[in-house]
Amino acid sequence: MKYIISFIVLLSLTSTKLLPVETVTTNPVWDAKSSVENLIENGTVSGGPVELDSLNEEQLQKAKKVLCNMNYIVELTGINKDRYQEDLTKIGVFNGTKEEFKVFFPEFLKKYSDHFICPENKQRNIRAGYFLKQTAQLGIFSIFDKIFFEYEEGGVDFNSYEIVDGKKETLLDFVEKLIAQNYGEKAQLEYLAEVIRDEYGAKRGSELKEN
Repeated sequence: MKYIISFIVLLSLTSTKLLPVETVTTNPVWDAKSSVENLIENGTVSGGPVELDSLNEEQLQKAKKVLCNMNYIVELTGINKDRYQEDLTKIGVFNGTKEEFKVFFPEFLKKYSDHFICPENKQRNIRAGYFLKQTAQLGIFSIFDKIFFEYEEGGVDFNSYEIVDGKKETLLDFVEKLIAQNYGEKAQLEYLAEVIRDEYGAKRGSELKEN
């Protein structure tokens, strides 16, 4: 039985140190004018259930904007309403029930993790990086609650990695780096690292086997 408990309180990160921007293989520039609302307005919903293998590049790019921008919307408004199903449905990436989404979403993140590299935000000194890394850096722990307690277990791959400064960097590497630099709410980051390592088998990049 899992011993994990929910992240209860999200504290502001505005007074904490900022993680230095590092050299990452993919480094797009964040467009402050881009918003989920604009994306949704121009999106279309396809009829019938959506299969993971049927998604095209245009849909994946729209999905990336939804995921990346949602982090900032939640952080700025403090509203932790789960809009992932709603917004991914509106752009035609998902079309199903709430129960079906609990299976779909973690598999979606796992299959297309290399597509969800969120752009750099120079104003916030947040480097380009995988969606869940920016989620952790911004202190949006509600999505991890969803993964731990509501979504299908085993779907999300916590060992996907990026090449940063010539080395493999996983989510665990990144969270431990935040902790070492006293970034954000240390206790919650330590707890996140413990859970993904001990309960979900997360590894550091140096521990991954060579392909």
